[in-house]
Amino acid sequence: MSCGVTISVVKSLDPNHLILESRFAGDNAKASIESFSGFDVLSNNYYGENPPIGYFNYVHYKTGRPIILSEFGFRARDTGHPNVRGAGITVGSQLERALYVRSWVTCLIQQPWFLGYSWWEYMDEPMDGRRPDGEDSNYGLVNLNDEPYTDVVEAFKEVNRLFPIPD
Repeated sequence: MSCGVTISVVKSLDPNHLILESRFAGDNAKASIESFSGFDVLSNNYYGENPPIGYFNYVHYKTGRPIILSEFGFRARDTGHPNVRGAGITVGSQLERALYVRSWVTCLIQQPWFLGYSWWEYMDEPMDGRRPDGEDSNYGLVNLNDEPYTDVVEAFKEVNRLFPIPD
């Protein structure tokens, strides 16, 4: 079944829900930008020091579609994690992670095409690496004992309050 047929069937049965484009990583959506026509929303993972405003502006301009940041995260050295395997930058502390959260989300929320985000991930990865790929990073909102990183959690509480609540 082609993508167009699938989209038509879903829209006919459930017209009030959005259809997300396949989740992209980094800036690789440019290669398939012509295939976006049937989708309602682009979802894209992105790791880096700065939010990808220029890239997302380009994708939105070319497609007319809103964007969800479907995965992002920052690691810190103050937990003892090796942080050898995994994407994105590594900063010195949880406070710095919190500053990056605030910076990224407040920047993105100002964009008319931005719908929301999903953080990677709830709990830190094991110190000796997760299976099967060995990622060993401090990405969590909580540590391996389920204790919150307060600075990071508070930053998310703050930025989540910035999102408009529909009537």
